[in-house]
Amino acid sequence: MINKTAVEDGVTDLRKNSNPRIVISKCLGFEKCRYDASGVESATVRDIVSEVNPILVCPEVEMGLSIPRDPIRVVFFNRKTRLVQPSTGMDLTSDMIKFSLNFLQSIPPPDGFIMKSKSPSCGIGGTKIFNNPDDDIPVAFGDGFFVKAVKDIFPVLAIESEETLKNPLVKKAFMHRIRASVSSREK
Repeated sequence: MINKTAVEDGVTDLRKNSNPRIVISKCLGFEKCRYDASGVESATVRDIVSEVNPILVCPEVEMGLSIPRDPIRVVFFNRKTRLVQPSTGMDLTSDMIKFSLNFLQSIPPPDGFIMKSKSPSCGIGGTKIFNNPDDDIPVAFGDGFFVKAVKDIFPVLAIESEETLKNPLVKKAFMHRIRASVSSREK
């Protein structure tokens, strides 16, 4: 587990430090906040954290869902993509959009993002999309709701998952892009 206190102490100095500011899913070694109260250890994320100023986020918890919680899903119906919790029938779309926009507008300008793969909120391209909340087989794959907001607000910033960063070439390109963002921000 990554030392959360050290990370939080570093967050207070984000405006003073020229290290890259990276928004990172909290469940990637910082907090056991996934739907089943687990976390995901990632040696790659741990390695990158030593070189950046992390800004931690768990959109699902920070918009009000508990730990643990019943799973949520991305569902496409009536020509709209919705975020739903099948067990309760709750449509969480508006809550997630509101949280995402508020969070992304409240943080210092980030230089990149490391998100949890396949998550209905943080997944990048690999999030399962279902026709019905109770379906077993997805009809498509796409972005999670938080990541959609990230891409709308910060379309040119580097964004990767803990899974894609296992590839050394992807990791190298990601680090290059976030350092370029810092250089651009400091001009």
